[in-house]
Amino acid sequence: MSNWYVSPAGSDANGGTSEADAKATVQAGIDLMSPADRLLIKYGVYTLTTGLTFPASRGGTSRLARSVIEGYVTTPGDAPDGSAAPTITTTTSSINLFTFQSGAAGAFLLFRSLRFLHAGAVRGAGIIGATGAGSIQGGSHLDRCEFSGCSNGYSSGSRFAIDYARRCTFRNCTATGVASASLFTGTWVDECRFLDNTSHGCDIGTGLQISPRFRRCVFSGNGGNGINMPVTTRTVELIVQASTFEGNGGDGILFSYTTGTPSGLITDSVFWGNTGYGVNGGGSGGGAFTSLIGTNNAYGSNSSGPPQGFTTELYPVSLSADPFTNAAGEDWAPNAASGGGLLVRYAGAGAADIGAVQHPASGGGSTGGYIIGA
Repeated sequence: MSNWYVSPAGSDANGGTSEADAKATVQAGIDLMSPADRLLIKYGVYTLTTGLTFPASRGGTSRLARSVIEGYVTTPGDAPDGSAAPTITTTTSSINLFTFQSGAAGAFLLFRSLRFLHAGAVRGAGIIGATGAGSIQGGSHLDRCEFSGCSNGYSSGSRFAIDYARRCTFRNCTATGVASASLFTGTWVDECRFLDNTSHGCDIGTGLQISPRFRRCVFSGNGGNGINMPVTTRTVELIVQASTFEGNGGDGILFSYTTGTPSGLITDSVFWGNTGYGVNGGGSGGGAFTSLIGTNNAYGSNSSGPPQGFTTELYPVSLSADPFTNAAGEDWAPNAASGGGLLVRYAGAGAADIGAVQHPASGGGSTGGYIIGA
């Protein structure tokens, strides 16, 4: 494995073997990579006039031997969050910022601490998959990346699906944060935010046999659904844990199954102020849930009414006041003001605060069951 370097102070005439010898453009750095190599991009703004291309032949040969494209601020490995990471951007219309070209075998990449920002009059994707020398699907791991202003933040094209995402933000995309068919079977999505995208926060896609899992995520202000899960002909499962769905223009979660047999487990999550339902498992066209189970979820001010489609729901909580400190300011911490907000406590052995949004106070309530308000 070799390390290669890109820096705003570099030159494409350099060899790219150290920060002092860094390339100036990201594409020049990519062109040096072999499988399992690491491309280190120093903090700065990298403006593209043509999109980056990454052929599968430069990708890692397994999930345990990925090629890595990683941003840093001062020292390689310092791993800033996406909003403070090196920025790959363009003002050129319609170009995709990063295209993975599939090959004759699977290839695997890790993106860490990068910001993809599209500012063209006509937007393109942040990361997109396309057929290259072959059509075998590759896979990506996303860590601390931000996708802003793109058409779709991430669009696999069924060629470059996400197998794990952690602490990423998909915001202000003119279509969808994560587009249809962009998740592998069993993908974990941890601590990610899907904010103010014109369509859905995350669109799972039809006809795919996948079982995505979302944990500690926020879906807020999207024009469509927070999670859109159409199902056709397949048996799939959706797991959502400790997540927040707030102010979306459709449902918090929509299962629009037709002939499939989906199932779901939704726990410890908050659904507030969505234009549709918090959870809409109503489906259409002859599909049937094998099971849709909910536990410890809180609901309030969802315009279409109570959640639909659960086969079993345990301990639902009704919210009568805004549960968040300042959702408009992207602070979804619990509002524990007297008489309102969200404070969910269980009074029993080992009593403690529970629920999707943890209250900082310790201890339990004074009576059994759930207590709402401060």
